[in-house]
Amino acid sequence: MTPSDRAVDIVYARQAALQLTSVFGPWDSVINAFPGVKTQAELAQYPQRLLCERWGNAEAWAGRSPIIQWIVWKRLKRPVPGRMYTFVAVKP
Repeated sequence: MTPSDRAVDIVYARQAALQLTSVFGPWDSVINAFPGVKTQAELAQYPQRLLCERWGNAEAWAGRSPIIQWIVWKRLKRPVPGRMYTFVAVKP
């Protein structure tokens, strides 16, 4: 069970009686990714920037590869306690 599943179960289903409509993970919106990124364009380019920061400019070309970007996003999006999630719900 991921952190977002637990939060949804506890907060929305049991206590507040709200119907969940959307869940945004830590890297699904600029608000959740702040202060790492500040715009939607920066969010889209974050894997390349991250690789450039860690490996330097010489290997920055790897960050343009769709496969490498997919690997970086896969690693970034794994569930880690304490990361920001956004829950959108309505009262039925």
